[in-house]
Amino acid sequence: MVTTNCIRCLICNHEYRLRIGVGYDSYQKHYFDCITCKSPIVIAVRAIPPQAYIEVVENSELIKFTMEDLHHTIVNFHPNFSFNSFELHDPKVFVSMSLMRLISPFLRLSERQVQDISTQFDVPNAPNLWGLVKRIIRFPDDSYNKSQDKLLSSYIDQRKKNSTNVKIEDKYDIINDFLDSLFYPKIKSLTNPVFSLIDSLHKDSKLDDFYVYYKNNILLENMERYITTFSDYFRFRDHFGQLVVFSRISSDDVDGRIVGSKNFDEIKLYYGQVYESLTSNFVILACLFNIKSGRSFDTFNSMSLNKYIKDVEKAKKHQPFKDDGDFRNFIDGVDSSLRNGSHHASIWHDGELVMYRSGGTGERKQLTYSRYIHLCNQLSISLAAIMLIEFYIQYKFEK
Repeated sequence: MVTTNCIRCLICNHEYRLRIGVGYDSYQKHYFDCITCKSPIVIAVRAIPPQAYIEVVENSELIKFTMEDLHHTIVNFHPNFSFNSFELHDPKVFVSMSLMRLISPFLRLSERQVQDISTQFDVPNAPNLWGLVKRIIRFPDDSYNKSQDKLLSSYIDQRKKNSTNVKIEDKYDIINDFLDSLFYPKIKSLTNPVFSLIDSLHKDSKLDDFYVYYKNNILLENMERYITTFSDYFRFRDHFGQLVVFSRISSDDVDGRIVGSKNFDEIKLYYGQVYESLTSNFVILACLFNIKSGRSFDTFNSMSLNKYIKDVEKAKKHQPFKDDGDFRNFIDGVDSSLRNGSHHASIWHDGELVMYRSGGTGERKQLTYSRYIHLCNQLSISLAAIMLIEFYIQYKFEK
């Protein structure tokens, strides 16, 4: 579904006809710079099925129009997909059709049930549901009470509005349902081999010492990193959602794509943030790799776990397991020079290019705007996968 309306820039009076695809969330913001005066314009779509409305948020006003008006600049937006360069101003393009062709081989549909295909490759209103999920995460297993039961019921009720396959009994099911539905099939390709490894190690009682150390020294700090990082991810979902499908299906074909909605100031620090969280939480993979290699969880080839945590720089946290088949794909998209530019705010954009300096004074580098978003999504999915791995380990010992 595409909703259409016309707006006028309040700064220079340039007029636009906006064509906006209605996505999975009931409220979706879009950002662009006026092509005449470069002022930032913010508009939003409020979806109240079966209708959707365009609202002005910043630097514009709605104006009357007829479909025969030809003088308006046409701009297309879609919160869940991107455009080719020739599609961005096309008055007849429907990129949702291209999106469906791309995801159809990966949809998990039941042959015995009528399902809304548009809701089977995402979680509608995920930012709102995340508010429930992060509260559930903070509930320890030994303090189950009516408040937690109320949160579980609320999540289940929300999911059943859009999914016919909700089977949830506890917080572990909720976290798996939420992250898996958002990021499959990529997240499963990351977690399934590690789940199998955990099953084997747990069966042989080889995880016992690690779990004691994990609960006492790692768990709480890691959980806070997940909550902080994904709270920002969902705050910026209107940006990242335009390209996340490519990361989910393991496609790198993004450099020729253009996102309709851009506000780089909002997301320029995110890559550095998710990089820090991911590389910090690589400690989980490193410990599992040590055990898999026949060593104690806290013994590496040439150092102790304490040295790994305190002395190994973030850019090298993946070195111990980078060649192992179960773990190497977690480092897709990890780029220390881009992290330095993003983390230290030495990063900016000009049109479809993002420029940055590693460390602030180093050589200037660049990548496409779409590539930057793609890398943010890649690291976010890897971080979500490690989060699921942590909860799977907890489930093994606590249930």
